[in-house]
Amino acid sequence: NFILNVGSKDAILEISYIGYQGQSLKVTPGKTLSVVLKEDTQSLDEVVVVGFGVQKKANLTGAVSQVKMDDVLGSRPVVNAMSALQGAMPGLQITPNNDAAGPGQSKSFNIRGTTSINGGGPLVLIDNVPGDIDMLNPEDIESVSVLKDAASAAIYGARAAFGVILVTTKKAKKGDGFHVNYNNNFGFQSSINRPEQADGLEWMQAYLGGEFNAGKYYTGQDIKTWMNYLTEYRKNPGKFQTTGDGVYVDPETGLNYYLNEKDLYANMLDDYGFLQAHNVSLSGGTDKLAYRLSLGYNSEQGILITDKDRYKRLSGSAYISAEITSWLTQSVDIRYAQSDKN
Repeated sequence: NFILNVGSKDAILEISYIGYQGQSLKVTPGKTLSVVLKEDTQSLDEVVVVGFGVQKKANLTGAVSQVKMDDVLGSRPVVNAMSALQGAMPGLQITPNNDAAGPGQSKSFNIRGTTSINGGGPLVLIDNVPGDIDMLNPEDIESVSVLKDAASAAIYGARAAFGVILVTTKKAKKGDGFHVNYNNNFGFQSSINRPEQADGLEWMQAYLGGEFNAGKYYTGQDIKTWMNYLTEYRKNPGKFQTTGDGVYVDPETGLNYYLNEKDLYANMLDDYGFLQAHNVSLSGGTDKLAYRLSLGYNSEQGILITDKDRYKRLSGSAYISAEITSWLTQSVDIRYAQSDKN
């Protein structure tokens, strides 16, 4: 409520507020004015609210990045959030760990460069609770914000000296109708930049060119004799009496000459690995209650040609918020995840 003393009957009142469209009203003496401002979404994009005040977004562009998970996820068949975020945010480096290979490989975040301090990674907060983003279902993530500069330590402490990653999960709103959502996607992954293996004659010629061991293999075989045998074997395999996997025993020296050429990469790696993901969620709310339940199943196969290397994850979440009184709201947020990597 406000009372204004205006000197002129023709005065114009200009009313404005951050995030709303301004209004100009003519003064009418003695009349009560009720002013409702409309939201200005363009204006809202220019302001970022931080933990210690309000600053213009232009002053924070180099320090804060935000991405909506639905924008980067799309229909990509990814099984973890880190894979979805790769290449989506400037300044956020996501790399596989040294001990990670195959499906379900873990990755690490890097925001402020490589450090010599053990554990120099960013602080990851999931709804303000430290956690492992790998165990989150990407479909349950609303948005991801990255605080890049060291000033974030003023809010979150010394653990945030290497940056902060804020993950906000999806929540239902009060008054929303009942919604059921199911989606799935399927995909394939294959090896890239697979080395092309030289054939036997090329390999032996390189051995001769390097002048190793006076033209003899380290187990005694003569390289030139071996090349002659291999050339004849390619033309007429039946000419040689081999044992096992193409092993020819020289009748004079008794040495084994291996004539069955192999591409070891082709023998080890399959053409592709199969990916699949299934997600279902239920959400809704009333004037006093809001809830969201979700289940997710992800499966990823590697490309080893034998017993497939694989990764499976089953995740579930439940969020319920209830307005007990006008001044008390209680909420419960439960998450469960189980993964198996073979």
